[in-house]
Amino acid sequence: MSSSNEKNTPKKGAPNARTPLRLVVFGAAGHLGRDLIEQLDASDWPIAELVGVATAASAGEDIEFRGDGVDVIGEWPALKGRDLIFICTPTTPALEVVREALRAEVPCIDCTGVLAGQGGVLMPALGPGFSAPSADERASFANAPLLALPSSTALAWAPILSCFAPTLTRVVGTVLSSAAAQGRRGVVSLSEESINLFNQDGEREVGPAGQPVAFDVIPGGGIDGARVRSDLARLVSKDLRLDLTSIQVPAFVGEGTSLSLEFSEPLSREDVLAKLEACDGIEWVPD
Repeated sequence: MSSSNEKNTPKKGAPNARTPLRLVVFGAAGHLGRDLIEQLDASDWPIAELVGVATAASAGEDIEFRGDGVDVIGEWPALKGRDLIFICTPTTPALEVVREALRAEVPCIDCTGVLAGQGGVLMPALGPGFSAPSADERASFANAPLLALPSSTALAWAPILSCFAPTLTRVVGTVLSSAAAQGRRGVVSLSEESINLFNQDGEREVGPAGQPVAFDVIPGGGIDGARVRSDLARLVSKDLRLDLTSIQVPAFVGEGTSLSLEFSEPLSREDVLAKLEACDGIEWVPD
């Protein structure tokens, strides 16, 4: 799916940021999709139309957008003529959306990570802690038929790890992930399990975590370790050694991380603090 393939390159080019856009969000009723729509709502993008696509069970759900509602439908809309597609679905349907978007010559942003490991798909790293993209990089992003976004874990770690490159040799990380890592179903499942335990109403249906998570933890749950490794190889260094442990804990949203870093040469405490304080987007809180 390289952008060098002329057949798969949108002929109309990237949409002008000031032209009202026609957007489609696949997975609009899920946790990620709703968060994305909230960000679009708060942005200054001129949006002429926003269509949400969800499963048949979630079609018709009410999602507010700029004082009105988002039309959440269960059937795919016509993609030809749209300006941009966001993919917030599970990984399996994401591939089908990508194929249809390329056929319709509509640029799309994959938020699922299903294509993050493919070198031919651009992965922008934008936001606090990252250097502003160059003019050439901005042009590449604007004209790409497909962009893959890094995982939230990699986005949180990369600015910190980049502060210490190239002397950083090994990272040992432990992630405490919330039910939100399983999407909206995970948050709903944790809520139902918690109410059930408080009321002692007997067992409920097992949620997307595969086992009850209320007042318990799941070793290895919540985080796609292979994706985090792949993302950090692209964002920081392909030679970075990474040991990652993840545990899903009974929290509704958010993610916590403990990082242990090894270097090729000694660093003083003052050197470490200076590097962290110089990194945009990182707040140092002393004991």
